[in-house]
Amino acid sequence: MSYLEGIDVSSYQGAFNWQPWKGHISFAAAKVIEGTAEDPDFAHNWAGMAEIGIYRFAYAFAHPSLNVYDQVDALASVVTANGLKTGDNILLDMEVTDGLDPAEVSAFGQEYCEQVNIKLPHHRCVVYTYPFFAELGNCAGMNRWWLWIANYGVPQPFVPAPWQTWVFWQYTNQGPGNIDHDRFYGTPEQLQTFCTTAGPYTR
Repeated sequence: MSYLEGIDVSSYQGAFNWQPWKGHISFAAAKVIEGTAEDPDFAHNWAGMAEIGIYRFAYAFAHPSLNVYDQVDALASVVTANGLKTGDNILLDMEVTDGLDPAEVSAFGQEYCEQVNIKLPHHRCVVYTYPFFAELGNCAGMNRWWLWIANYGVPQPFVPAPWQTWVFWQYTNQGPGNIDHDRFYGTPEQLQTFCTTAGPYTR
């Protein structure tokens, strides 16, 4: 198997120093919003990723109890204001239900991804989740979009229904600053194709 390394960060890591990572990672994700609230370090992280020449993902921590259209509008507004280039993509973080049932959560998630495809054409939407959450049915129907799975302490990630394959894998958060470490399943050429090809937006 061929892997490429990446990381993901948020304001939890503070004013993150990207320069030491140059040449060591091929991609990264930075939190852009939670619900409709902008992450205070997103602009810094978005610029820092560009400076070291890696593929960028803006990740949105979704809250199914809040209006989906307001959340996508906030996401689109912030990433556009900070510069959205070819090769930049979106990561939808699905890991809370806010007390809603699986059918409601999965319907929310599908609508979120569809709205991202409408609001931010030519940029992929990838779904981040973890096995137990998805296995409960909270991501039903979301296999139309690509999977970024969080699964620690295993030699290979478990792929929960409804997906059959993974593209990105968050495999640990050990080390200084508890930085999340990720892998892309493929070669540099495949990562370039994945990040820069405009569509199809769903599988």
